[in-house]
Amino acid sequence: MFERVRARAAIDYGLTAAVGVALPLLLGALTGHVDLGSWGSLGAFFLANSAPDGPYGLPTRRLWATLGVVAVCVACGAALAGNLWLAAIFVPLAAALSVAVSWIGFTAPLVLVTTTVQPPGADFGLQALCEIAGGLWMICLMLLPFERRIQRPVRTSVAAVARDLADLLVPAGTLEDADWENARAEAAETFAAAREAQALKRSVEGADRGERLIDALARVLHEVVTLRALSSDKVLWTVFPAGHLAEIDEAVAYQAARLRSLAEAIGNGHPLPEGDTGPLERLAARIERPQQEWADEDTEHVGIFVLHQIRRSLARIGSTVDSAARLAAELSFERAPLRLPHRPHPVEKAGAALTHMAERSPKFRYATRLAASTGTGMVALAVFRPEHGHWLPLSAMLTTRDTYGETVHRVTGRIGGTLVGGTIAALLLQAVHSKVLLALVVFCFALPAYAFRHVGYGVWVVLMTPTVMTVIDFSAPIGWDVAVSRILLNVAGALIGLAAGRLLWPRAGAALVPERMERLRHTHADLVRSIAARLDGKPDAFAAAHTAARLAATDLAAARTRLAAEPVPDTEEIAALRSTLASAQRIRDHLQTLHRLMPEGTFDPGPIPEILDKVADGLDERTAPEVAPLLKALDAHLADLARARREELLAGTALDERTPLRRALLHVAAVRHALRGLSRDTLG
Repeated sequence: MFERVRARAAIDYGLTAAVGVALPLLLGALTGHVDLGSWGSLGAFFLANSAPDGPYGLPTRRLWATLGVVAVCVACGAALAGNLWLAAIFVPLAAALSVAVSWIGFTAPLVLVTTTVQPPGADFGLQALCEIAGGLWMICLMLLPFERRIQRPVRTSVAAVARDLADLLVPAGTLEDADWENARAEAAETFAAAREAQALKRSVEGADRGERLIDALARVLHEVVTLRALSSDKVLWTVFPAGHLAEIDEAVAYQAARLRSLAEAIGNGHPLPEGDTGPLERLAARIERPQQEWADEDTEHVGIFVLHQIRRSLARIGSTVDSAARLAAELSFERAPLRLPHRPHPVEKAGAALTHMAERSPKFRYATRLAASTGTGMVALAVFRPEHGHWLPLSAMLTTRDTYGETVHRVTGRIGGTLVGGTIAALLLQAVHSKVLLALVVFCFALPAYAFRHVGYGVWVVLMTPTVMTVIDFSAPIGWDVAVSRILLNVAGALIGLAAGRLLWPRAGAALVPERMERLRHTHADLVRSIAARLDGKPDAFAAAHTAARLAATDLAAARTRLAAEPVPDTEEIAALRSTLASAQRIRDHLQTLHRLMPEGTFDPGPIPEILDKVADGLDERTAPEVAPLLKALDAHLADLARARREELLAGTALDERTPLRRALLHVAAVRHALRGLSRDTLG
């Protein structure tokens, strides 16, 4: 538990946000301009909340866009001030827009609400200037060139990738297929986290070493998948009764240990010691004897050629780990410079927005649900006009989420967090009457709140409640009655969000499954055909087809997650989708193995293209491919290649001479197991 919290904490982010929010309050209190300090702190608060995962090189364009949103919404809020019924129309529209245009986020409705409820006679021009100044102050803090804190998230996430790869790289028979597939799925998630962390910074160099480092580890993953397929081939039993060698186990264990050392080197910024070629040399020497026996005697087995590919795969893993170590040793980053954006942030086209409306897409449903909950809160505010009533629509907006399950999670976290955090805040605020000390209280709560923002929503609410309540109403007197009313309004807003999640499209996930399932089938069929086309000497389209298939699987996984978040989840359908996604991952792994082991159109592939076509047709037509006769023909083709190779050796060709026939035999023998696995996996 402690390790999980420590890994997800961002202390530097917490310190940056806490200083940015608390310092304007402190300066306002010291100079006697409490209102100005409160507004400046509010602008810094808006910018701090817009950072999705901390200020680790967050793109400058996003920061400036958020600052522009703050300025525009303060002006709009000033125009709506004093007319809550008019605000009840525009604030929900702003909430819906925050979903339709992702870069706007909740900043727009949040600023609108806090500006609209200002008392009559407020100087909105001065408020806008102060909030913009506070936003600029936070941008300056976020873009300070603290190299170490930019390196940390990338190093941590990439080190986790290396550790997961080491867990996958185990001797044959160590992990059951189900356990290995679970570890494979975890590795895919850590790769996604590493690329996300990489995207949140900018490199000093023109060629991005961080991206190249992740790509190098991705190549290691592909080789690990290939090695798994090769080591599982039962044809090895024809060479050695156990199906593997002690030398193979030694080489695999060595490369796994080296990956763990690489993880430590990346995480701590230490150099990786030089590699040892001894395990691979011993494996090559051990393979030499059965290879000579195969050449001299009339034996039928071709497992020796699979052993050659295993050795090659292990050698590639070792060389790629060395390349990754060199890249990791030279990692260096800088903050993005403080400058205006080169181009405006893209806004969704009107046609796309109309498509969302016409198809009642998940995004449209979420936007509508959010507008309904926020609008209900604003109408209640306009009707009853409670003191500090802006907490009602704010709580409704912040608890309404994309699915019912997420909304329930937010509601429970917000109610519990508000009760605990509000009580703590009330106790402290009763004891603290100095505005200077109150600013220090804000700092003390904001630091852990932002630092542990991603540990859990309940933790975030408990720590953020005293911060946000104090910042928004810093200049107002605070007593027990005010604290209790804030808590009750937050609870009421959370219940409004819960009602919206339960009544408006709570079962929207099921509608996504059929179309995404069809796309999964077709993209994986196209991926299979790309291998067949490659064998025919056509342009290699594997990379693009693999990306499309992976994205289709990601979309179906998102639909499965939405199903699980419905009020009454269909457990059987969710289990079926989980099985389908596991099969899709195995298909992509088999095809990755085929792509790495088969060269382009340089040898007679025998029935391999026909097998691939049958598999692709089966995926398109939702049927199991009838490839048993073709697999027998593949074995016969492999035997013919073996006999021809032996005749080539008897004619005087050297054993290690790289002839086209030797190349064909190496590759066909190696892909045999992957083809059989591919023919077994169907998308149910």
